[in-house]
Amino acid sequence: MGGLIFLLVMALWFAACVYLSLKIPKWFGIRRFGWIFGLLLFPVLFVAPVIDEVLGMRQFEQLCKERAVVHVSPAANQVKRAKQTSLPTVELSGYWIAIRSQPVEYVDVDTGKTFLTYEGFHTKGGRIAGIALMGGTHSCWPKDDTEILKQLNIDKLLEQGTKS
Repeated sequence: MGGLIFLLVMALWFAACVYLSLKIPKWFGIRRFGWIFGLLLFPVLFVAPVIDEVLGMRQFEQLCKERAVVHVSPAANQVKRAKQTSLPTVELSGYWIAIRSQPVEYVDVDTGKTFLTYEGFHTKGGRIAGIALMGGTHSCWPKDDTEILKQLNIDKLLEQGTKS
């Protein structure tokens, strides 16, 4: 049923774009070469509702490549007790779509110094995708975070960090 509704919406949008592509040149008084203007206008109108999704998801993927990495301090192997600090999720600006950063930080209890950090990123996508996902999100985390946490034996360090 959802697929049929989607096809109906797409057909209606296609028809609206054809209509507008024919009418807009006339509304602006473009008589000569109006059909060329309409021909160029059609693809712009047709992709307009999802352009934020296309451009925004490219930005999201690039952000994940660049910033979804684990940063480990050279002194991380000397940590005996650790705690995970609670950092707020931050809305990032300067992107076509809303993207949130979820930073993760582990601190050496004995020195108070951070020895491991990384970020995860979340988005609902563009306006149309945000509606279609119905509350779902796209997320990315560093590819090697679980492996690094196991190598550092983070569970044991956190357990030791809760003991006084």
